[in-house]
Amino acid sequence: MPRPTHSNFQKTIRPELFKRLVSLSQRHIAVYSTVASDPPIFYIPRFANNIAEFTDSFRVLFDHLISRRVYVFYAHYSSVTPREGAEIAKLEAEHRRMYPSFSFIHLCNYAEQLERLKSLGLDAYLCNHNAFVDEKLFKPLDDVPKIVDAVYDARFIPCKRHHLAAELESLGLIYYSVPNEDESYVEDVKRTLAQATLLNHSDSGEYKTLSAAGVNRALNQCRVGLCLSAEEGAMFASIQYLLAGLPVVTTASIGGRDEFFDAENSIIVEADPLAVKRGVQIMIEKSIDRDLIRSRTLERMNIHRQRFISLVQKIYDSEGNGRNFSKEWDGIFFNKLVRNQKHIETLELFV
Repeated sequence: MPRPTHSNFQKTIRPELFKRLVSLSQRHIAVYSTVASDPPIFYIPRFANNIAEFTDSFRVLFDHLISRRVYVFYAHYSSVTPREGAEIAKLEAEHRRMYPSFSFIHLCNYAEQLERLKSLGLDAYLCNHNAFVDEKLFKPLDDVPKIVDAVYDARFIPCKRHHLAAELESLGLIYYSVPNEDESYVEDVKRTLAQATLLNHSDSGEYKTLSAAGVNRALNQCRVGLCLSAEEGAMFASIQYLLAGLPVVTTASIGGRDEFFDAENSIIVEADPLAVKRGVQIMIEKSIDRDLIRSRTLERMNIHRQRFISLVQKIYDSEGNGRNFSKEWDGIFFNKLVRNQKHIETLELFV
């Protein structure tokens, strides 16, 4: 079936809204995915960002579908404090007032987050966002030699606590350069970890953004993955380590990355550079089979994926559309299940 053209789409939408959509089409973009168009089902990450900004980023999309029965999965990409939980509940109450035909479903990374949101009367389920990392992209490679003891894949931002890797003599870093980043912190990390190999730099020393295949190859050059933050979301890098067959050295954390850890594939250490160094030595000496690390991780990931599939199937059943979502999953799934999408392109699905 051919995609609708803009001219066809224009006939279905109020002229003033279409004009606004066109004017915003190059910049009015949000991070989400369309799980289904009949009924409309969206998977949207919830970052620890400004509530008003978050609401506004989806207003155009939600306003056009205001008369439809819509289902919105909010995947929480950060931990949720009691104060943030109250703000989320307030936001949802406002959304329900504005969009009375919408259903909002919260996907949580860890049990405490789940209980906090449920205690606020929200529809919440334990479904860790790390389950949506594509295992075909991150895997052990037989042709890549190990040249670095430990790797830390993390942005150069203070919450990542790079200084905890300072005692490691053999260290690789993967990072992502973001506009308006705190350059003083970036330079501080590079000074503190001067011994580190910057794995996403070219031979000439120039920064380059790695593809997923490039990240996977870099991980395969390393023996252990590091998770050093005290609080964030479930940390995509942590599951990428495990899928590539790397054991993990982690500090105690809030956010849900430990949902996929066990006594075999990881060790929890104090937030101290010497403790991190000892942890890396211990995990290297354990010499855990990387295929075993990966296979057990996949088993845990599948539990969370099946929860999501079951939730969507319940929606299908309630709508009486007679479809089997498990048969659609492979055609819908892609890495992390979110990307930058233009609302005007999404809305063409609902013409």
